Parts: sequence; C-alpha cells; structure tokens
Amino acid sequence: MKLTIIPSDSFVAVNNDSSHYPLDISNCGIPDEVHALQWFDVKGWIEFDDPTDPFAPKPPNEIIEVLPQWADNCVTVYNNWTPPLAIPASQSDQPSTTGTQSA
Repeated sequence: MKLTIIPSDSFVAVNNDSSHYPLDISNCGIPDEVHALQWFDVKGWIEFDDPTDPFAPKPPNEIIEVLPQWADNCVTVYNNWTPPLAIPASQSDQPSTTGTQSA
C-alpha cells in the first residue's frame, strides 16, 4: 500500500487515490508536530514541523518500518468514507424545453 497523510490539509491518499479529500482525521490521534507521512509498502517516513514556531528549522524526518496507530486510524477513516449524496437541482434550475421546433 502507498499512503500519504497531510494532517493540516485533512488529506489522506491510499494507493494514489485522494478522491475522499477532505477527510475529518481530527480524532485519529495525530501528534501536533507531524507535517506528513509517506509510506511505500513496507517502510516510509514521517515529516515534522515545530507547531510552536513555523519559522524554526524542521526536525529531521523519521524513517519508519511500522505504521503508527494514528496512521492506521486515518486509513480506517479513509476506508469508511461514503460519498456525499447528490442534491438534485430544483425545477427552477432546469433548462426549459419547448419541444421540437419546425424549420
């Protein structure tokens, strides 16, 4: 599985599919200092920011070989996503039809 998570954008992409954007991942337990997670099948990395100082040098990436629980939580939110219901256009938004016009 390929996985990208960018918490500040509410972005989760699984196997390059980001069609569920934006997702509410606020309850997934993502640490505040995480900027992004990149995962490729068996390993990846976590990118960090300093949440108290956006101009501070960024901490080094952390190489990971196991997805953290919060990433699994994000995948669960992604997998449980359902598309919003389409709202039909009102009659006033529909084009009028006049039938066949003869030449």
